[in-house]
Amino acid sequence: MSFPSRFLGELQRRSVMKVAAGYAVSGWLLVQVASIVIPAFGWPDWVMRATLIALIAGFPVACVLAWIYDWTTVGVLRERADDGEEVAASASGKVESVEAAPDRVATGELVSPSPTLFGRFASWEVATVAVVMAVAVGTGVFALSTSHAEGPRHIAVLPFRVLSATEPEADVLAAGLMETLTSAVTQFGQFEEALWVVPAAEISGAMTPSSARQQFGVSLVVSGSMQFAGQSVRLTLNLIDARTGRQVESRQVDVDGGRLLALQDEATQHLARMLDVRVPRRTSVLHQGRSHDPEAGRLYVEGRGRLRNAASVEDVDVAIERLVRAVEIDSTFALAAAGLGEAYWQKYNRTQDVQWVNAAIWQSRRALRIDSTLAPAWTTLGILRSDQGHDEAAIEAFQHAISIDPGRSDPYRHLATVYRRQGDLERAEQTYREAIARQPEYWKNYNVLGAFYYGRGRYADAIAQYTRGLRQAPANPTLLNNVAVAHWQMRELDRAVVAFEQLVSIDSTHASAVPNLATAYFYLGRFDDAVRLYERALRQHPKDYGLAGALADAQTWSARHADAAPATYRRAIDLAREQLSVREEDPWLLGSLAQYYVRISQPDSARVWLRRLQGTTGDRESTDVVMSFSIGSLYESMGEREEGWAWMKPALDRNYGLIQLKHSPFLADLRRDPRAAAVLTSRGADAAADG
Repeated sequence: MSFPSRFLGELQRRSVMKVAAGYAVSGWLLVQVASIVIPAFGWPDWVMRATLIALIAGFPVACVLAWIYDWTTVGVLRERADDGEEVAASASGKVESVEAAPDRVATGELVSPSPTLFGRFASWEVATVAVVMAVAVGTGVFALSTSHAEGPRHIAVLPFRVLSATEPEADVLAAGLMETLTSAVTQFGQFEEALWVVPAAEISGAMTPSSARQQFGVSLVVSGSMQFAGQSVRLTLNLIDARTGRQVESRQVDVDGGRLLALQDEATQHLARMLDVRVPRRTSVLHQGRSHDPEAGRLYVEGRGRLRNAASVEDVDVAIERLVRAVEIDSTFALAAAGLGEAYWQKYNRTQDVQWVNAAIWQSRRALRIDSTLAPAWTTLGILRSDQGHDEAAIEAFQHAISIDPGRSDPYRHLATVYRRQGDLERAEQTYREAIARQPEYWKNYNVLGAFYYGRGRYADAIAQYTRGLRQAPANPTLLNNVAVAHWQMRELDRAVVAFEQLVSIDSTHASAVPNLATAYFYLGRFDDAVRLYERALRQHPKDYGLAGALADAQTWSARHADAAPATYRRAIDLAREQLSVREEDPWLLGSLAQYYVRISQPDSARVWLRRLQGTTGDRESTDVVMSFSIGSLYESMGEREEGWAWMKPALDRNYGLIQLKHSPFLADLRRDPRAAAVLTSRGADAAADG
């Protein structure tokens, strides 16, 4: 008999075929039952996946067991051993060797079990037992491995899609709900330290779970859709594993159309269960600053949605109108007052009209008078006061935010920036590290510490921090940009330019991508390319005086655009002077005005602004290297080389300004100075003078 025939016969004799068939049928029945039971009880999707994995893994185990053992009505019989020994079983189930008891066999004391109906179905028993054991063990192992591997949970709430709408404001309401739900879920961090949420302002409308993973390093994504039908709204929530793209769980919430805050409440409760966050029943944290008025709640959600989708000042005005009405309906609606403060601040950023700064501060204070426990409102107030240069008031506001919610990193970051501006560098660095300790998975915390090191001329340390951030968020455009900038300052020009070009190709809307590539082209002498990119950036940000000044610099050295430079400098001056009433002590603003007046050959006006600038910076040793080099460049442009070199040298000693010194056309005369040539030579740079 051939081997295949003998093997098939042996499979049949050992009941392996029966066990396999029984296993398949039992497994199929179990899957059918699970497909009904799991959704009915709201169990997560991984239970079904674990069941399938366990069934597949258990199949070969069941077949091997069937090959080795006989399952009979009188017990488990081991099959023929390799040395020919046969095994018998007594009626009591005791296993003995036939060779060991020949007399008992002869007398009939040991007998083979007679086939019964139960015996004929023994293969089904082993199959069923194997299925149950495989599923139980597999599910337990899968759940255990998942819980241990999950670790800290970093979550992004993506914008909700509108599937059908009888509501004209459907898109606005969906955007507003995404904002308010993000704020609510953020509060989960008070009950589980390992969980935190990406701020809604960082999430773009086109983001997918994969891109959220790449840009922010999230492990979980909440996505969903909204359907409007008459007076009802259905919200579908999906919890997605951003690492694999698989859906972990899905739930639906239905409410009347006018009860949007109730929709948020129910959605928040569902997400708490989906994320297995245990929120104390009587806690008031998730309801801080809320309103019980349905109309005020709807207006608040609309206002947040309008503000999120605002493409113009008019859109911001509509958001302000909605939020004002919400506060008028419910004067105790703290969140609406805080949102109104943010709306006024956004209007200021778009119009540069200083009246909106004061309105933003007033509304933020109003929100805190209603509810002083709103940590985000304290942070917003601190940012507003810091931007005005009121450092002590800003520090007090940030410290209030920290005392209320010490687990959030954003007040630490802003507080550290105030310390840095005050010159308390040791305290600033320590506070930046406190932010990282609070949220070590958040890319922005590494970015700000890297920026701190960059400002001190510690480029290798800066790159190290940016790289740590990229481990969390490998495609984050801000980190990629800053790595390129740091490489630029380390004179790795080719790598920096390539990185800038790649960043622009990936995300040309990033605030710094296009201007930084333009600056790279400028220092490489590609002035026409620099003009083109600066013009592109200025079209996106027409009120940015720094972009206008950089464009004028590029035009100055471009043969095709030189005639336009004086008018562009005057435009930059006008834009900068508009900011003085708000930022009258801003050193970058004062330095820029001094530089622009030098460029249009008005040295007396330039000296006025330079004196004001030096009144804000302190001595050379404590001044930021970027500002120190900028002041030195101003003196050089005004023909005061000795004073200029005295300011430049500390920056150059800390490795800042070597690129500008070597490549800037405005410093061509300085490169002929033996001191400058010696610095370039000693740092391994080419000392050949340009032009």
